[in-house]
Amino acid sequence: MKSHRPLKTSSKVRRPRSRHLRRGSWLVQVVVTMTVMSVLMTIASTSLFQMLRQESLMVERTFQTSTWLQMSRDFREDIHAAFVVKQTAGGSRLELTTPDGTVTWVADGEKVRRISQSLAVTDAVDAPTVESLPGEQYAFADHVARLLLTAGTSGAASVASIEVAPLPTPNGGIILPNVVVATAGLDHRFLASVATAEEQP
Repeated sequence: MKSHRPLKTSSKVRRPRSRHLRRGSWLVQVVVTMTVMSVLMTIASTSLFQMLRQESLMVERTFQTSTWLQMSRDFREDIHAAFVVKQTAGGSRLELTTPDGTVTWVADGEKVRRISQSLAVTDAVDAPTVESLPGEQYAFADHVARLLLTAGTSGAASVASIEVAPLPTPNGGIILPNVVVATAGLDHRFLASVATAEEQP
């Protein structure tokens, strides 16, 4: 009879590879998750930055609109009450003679000042002494303000205006300026006519 030889068994026991596969799949899942999270965080931070920027612009526009409305009211009231309107040679000031006294309007770059008194010609617009004088200040960021005076014919009132023009945008775009116009002496239209300094005797 043939003797049956025992089968040779390998001394090395093969371990299942499922654990190695699971570990590898977990690593891939972690990498994918981190990548997705980083993309989402980038999108969220960009959106948040845009929202904060838009909010800042809206607050600035609201503040500038309020400043513009207040300045327009004050300017019209002063010009309408003025008996005499003078403009300096440089064109940066309007000096008004009103029933309540002398009022000087000064255009200084991004700022417009209303000073409740007369200024000497030698006074610098941006001098600390001028800034400390009583009055109001209207600031317009990234804008340039200027004062204009249209001299009328004899016996007619003058027309004064403030023009606040935004600076050109980086891409070269131009935005139309805001202008407030007022007729001098409108409150005294039923009294003696108001004339400019050039028309005074």
